[in-house]
Amino acid sequence: MIILVSGDSLDIKELMYAIIINFIFYFD
Repeated sequence: MIILVSGDSLDIKELMYAIIINFIFYFD
């Protein structure tokens, strides 16, 4: 699942963590 959000709602670090976590659960 890819969730798109406005740049103001999340900073880059939080966005990167969210993407990494999504990949971990997807491939787990």
